[in-house]
Amino acid sequence: MAKNFSSVTPQSVSGKKTPTTAPTNGKVASEPASTGRGSGRRKQLVYGLGAVILVALVVLMVGLLTRGGDDEQGGTPQAPHGPSQIVDGVPSGYTRDKGGAATAAVNFLQADDKAMAGQLNIANVEKALVAENPSPKLVSILDSARDRQVTGDTFTTLPATVTVRSLSADAADVSVWALGSGSLNSNAAGDKASVATWGTADLHLVWADGDWKVQDYAFRVGPQPGQETTSSSDSSQIESGYYSFFVN
Repeated sequence: MAKNFSSVTPQSVSGKKTPTTAPTNGKVASEPASTGRGSGRRKQLVYGLGAVILVALVVLMVGLLTRGGDDEQGGTPQAPHGPSQIVDGVPSGYTRDKGGAATAAVNFLQADDKAMAGQLNIANVEKALVAENPSPKLVSILDSARDRQVTGDTFTTLPATVTVRSLSADAADVSVWALGSGSLNSNAAGDKASVATWGTADLHLVWADGDWKVQDYAFRVGPQPGQETTSSSDSSQIESGYYSFFVN
């Protein structure tokens, strides 16, 4: 932090105060009036430190409210739309509304990424986030993540927009436009290659056993950022209340 020199008085090389020249009228010269600059700077410094402390406290409180357990086996995160728990590394427990459906869809995609990298057991993902009667497309996706070994690859879905296309008490259709990015092995020597792709996932969720479960899943590449898409009369709005949980 820069030092504040506003309160330093002029001094000679020897450290003594520089003598003031006597006035010609014989009256004692008064001290020059303060310009107020030093006081203003000190107030700005105090206000700045106060703002920093306030922000730090807010960040700490948010971290405490949203933090789960100390291990990956279980935890109790606090989020308005869910998840309400993390068991075996898989988040679950969502509210029966748009925000809950949006969050469940995003968390399923991220859990599937972890399973594909061998970092989660796909059976645990199925138990927590998949409906009892998944579509053939979803079964194929789940099977591709089965019995995966840890390779050191990393890949995750970073949602840009989440849109709930339709919602009822028992079902929801959610579209997630996201950037999929990560680091994958490029050769036998273990060299890594960074990958990034924009894509859209369309998920159909049903309400079962007191939670949102994914029943169908389709993926398409794009659109790319800046690319115009076909206009639509769809009045669905982008959700801003979903939460992403990265489970390492």
